[in-house]
Amino acid sequence: MAPPDASSPPGHSRFSSRGVWLVLGLIGLGVLLTASLYLFMHLQREPFRELNTALAHKFPEAMPRVDGGKPRMDQPGDRILRITMKAPAGVDPGSPQEAVHFEKVAVLVAGRSELANFDVLEIHFYTLNPNGPPTLRSRQLRVAEAQSLHHNRDAANE
Repeated sequence: MAPPDASSPPGHSRFSSRGVWLVLGLIGLGVLLTASLYLFMHLQREPFRELNTALAHKFPEAMPRVDGGKPRMDQPGDRILRITMKAPAGVDPGSPQEAVHFEKVAVLVAGRSELANFDVLEIHFYTLNPNGPPTLRSRQLRVAEAQSLHHNRDAANE
């Protein structure tokens, strides 16, 4: 151990034990908060992991994100399944190709069992603009509408 500084009082080292505990406590707090945030996100997204994987497999360029629930848990209202995806390249907003893409996503989701727990299906497509804010196009369907699209598609394929 190094001899104490001439300027420090006798019996004290350069580092106080209180400062060491403070630093260790702050590091521990950071680890605890990071672990809590990870756990929250894991629990929030876990029910939608299979659907998210299916969407990512079907639309690999879209970077889908799926979440759901009610806006306010303490008030009555619709349970919403929300899908946010990057818009397909080369598809203009409001074009027939975009409507077909919305329908493809709705049909894929309607065939999944996760949709039974929800009242409304929201699909959002976003486009990143290098010179401005991103644009967002959205569609909202009742679950019964989405399921009828799925059943109509199945009937057409038979």
